Amino acid sequence: MSLICENTVVAVTGLDAGANPHPGAEVALALRSDPEFKGRIVGLVYDTMVTGGWMDDLFDEVHLTPWPGDDEAMWLRRLLELRRRVGIDVILPCLDSDVPTLARLAPRLRAVGLHALMPSEKAVKSRFKWNLSELARRAGVSTPRTAVLYDADQIHPLAGWRYPVFIKGALADCRKAHDREEADYLFRVMARRWGYPVLIQQPLAGTEYLMTGVCGRPGIPHGAFIVKKVRTTDLGKAVAGVTVDHPLVMDLGRRLLEELKWVGPFEVEFLQDAGREDFHLIEINGRFPAWISFAAHLGLPIVTDAVRLALGGEVPRRSPPPAGLHFSRTFRSVRGRVLDSPAIRAAARVEASEDRTA
Repeated sequence: MSLICENTVVAVTGLDAGANPHPGAEVALALRSDPEFKGRIVGLVYDTMVTGGWMDDLFDEVHLTPWPGDDEAMWLRRLLELRRRVGIDVILPCLDSDVPTLARLAPRLRAVGLHALMPSEKAVKSRFKWNLSELARRAGVSTPRTAVLYDADQIHPLAGWRYPVFIKGALADCRKAHDREEADYLFRVMARRWGYPVLIQQPLAGTEYLMTGVCGRPGIPHGAFIVKKVRTTDLGKAVAGVTVDHPLVMDLGRRLLEELKWVGPFEVEFLQDAGREDFHLIEINGRFPAWISFAAHLGLPIVTDAVRLALGGEVPRRSPPPAGLHFSRTFRSVRGRVLDSPAIRAAARVEASEDRTA
């Protein structure tokens, strides 16, 4: 079952741990917390000031990559170079913007021994925010009232809408607009940052549930469990949650994953409408959540299982944790000399390499 030895090298993206933390540091912590994981962890950062790049207790090495959304050919060249120089065996993408890129590159990376447990390009596109309503319809799941727009002028003729509304970016990000002026401003912010379309969504009051796990075979979740959000940030991100036993949420999530034929890590978010008690699909993220180390502390090593599955191994059946177990995320300060930063040293290695090949 193991397949993971001391020479196994796992690369993790998404290491920023600011106000809207990326999941990468939590993924690395989940691996470090699992006594069965004996491999090495490489952090991949797009900037030397990415906070996770300073966590040398989590990462054996840190290396620079292209920025999210950069040319796919740049990503391929860099990952092939890191496979050759560092010996990366598995990459776990932890940014929403990394998932489409790596889904397309996965076959070429696999050919050189760099494995990624990725869904098909069709599955990735089907869970894009502007396609969620159609996906949910096919799976028999409800969604909040949503409009997909390509021009800010389209916001105001929308009949029957009332403020506040959510303004959502194409790949990520969500802000609340309380009036017409704020909606116009946030529409343009989202379009500049994430491109088109921009989504407008009518907020619903209620309880939010998150289902996470990993699919090793298309549409079949492994190690899935559910938490209820009990505290969130201003951006709606889970700061604290509690495990729950909720067969209906689990069934809705399974139906969506089966419809997608999803492969790889996932986080499916639902909201239970306080007025009607209906469940609505909010989003599907093609990565582990930013609180995933909680799973390892529950004795549920699904991040390690994702590495095993990526390497072609088998994993044992995992039972969900009991209800009533709580997590709360905290901030962590990392201190040190700037010149000692692993990311700074990584930048120096890239510059030296470019000088030699110039």
